[in-house]
Amino acid sequence: MSAYQLTRNETWVLATLLNLPIQQGSVLGEWLALDDVPSVEQIQMWLPVCIEEIKNKGYCSDQKSISPDLVKSLMLAAIGQKHIYTSIRSEKISASTRFLLAGSGAVQYGYKKDQLILHQTRQFSETLPELLPDWLKIAVEEVGNVTMSQNAFLLFKEACFQSNMAFLLNATSDEGFAITDLENGFKRDNEWLDIFEALRLKGIDALNDISISDQIEQLIAMGYLERVGSDRLRIGASGTVLSNIYSDPNQVTITFSFSSVEPEKTTSSAFLIGDERIFRIDFLGGELKILGIRSRADALNWIKAIVSQ
Repeated sequence: MSAYQLTRNETWVLATLLNLPIQQGSVLGEWLALDDVPSVEQIQMWLPVCIEEIKNKGYCSDQKSISPDLVKSLMLAAIGQKHIYTSIRSEKISASTRFLLAGSGAVQYGYKKDQLILHQTRQFSETLPELLPDWLKIAVEEVGNVTMSQNAFLLFKEACFQSNMAFLLNATSDEGFAITDLENGFKRDNEWLDIFEALRLKGIDALNDISISDQIEQLIAMGYLERVGSDRLRIGASGTVLSNIYSDPNQVTITFSFSSVEPEKTTSSAFLIGDERIFRIDFLGGELKILGIRSRADALNWIKAIVSQ
């Protein structure tokens, strides 16, 4: 069996029977803390029904004892304090996955209504390659890095879209795109910023507080945009490689978030794959650092180093 689905009552019963050492920051610790802690009498009352339900789900071995694989998954979910969240987005794929790590082991987990889903434990070395699938097409080694504000990056991303639209409509990108189209598209596609600004997240500005003209000037100074007359822009030489990635119909974005309770640490990054290249974007408060990566192997080695620290 590859996955186990447990209700909250079943999880409490198993945690009690197995005497699991539930740690702060673990999956079990966080999930069970969302509701009131039951009394010993309540757990004893649940026990017969829950054990029967667990048997009916096939979570017991031939000897009628709890499956050793389920016990391993529960133990790792109880003690693991390192979390990985990853998502993959493309024209054809949209999926996300969570992992909890302890030692060299990893367990994939998720939630379904009021149930906790645990997969069988694996070695992290087996899980690591799946975070950046081997079907990704990466053939060109990329080097170099640049740091820009999040607002400038979002505006450049919109500029890539406007450049592509101008090419489709005019069969040429030499004349660029209208600044008014860039401004209108940026405001239309980034209304979500107000939600995160309302939560007072560091580095997130309200949409109306962003000076588009200032961001344009910043991108021009960096060579990511250049003027074509008084009212038009086009992608500059420095932004060509990144623009080509966003123009690739098979472009893939993979987000990677890692958090650790002890030592306390949080890392948030994203990988952009397209035009046979791979870039890593590190989120640093209100700034983004964009780095060219030589290969998929280098990207995986970076993830391994982050997790191992």
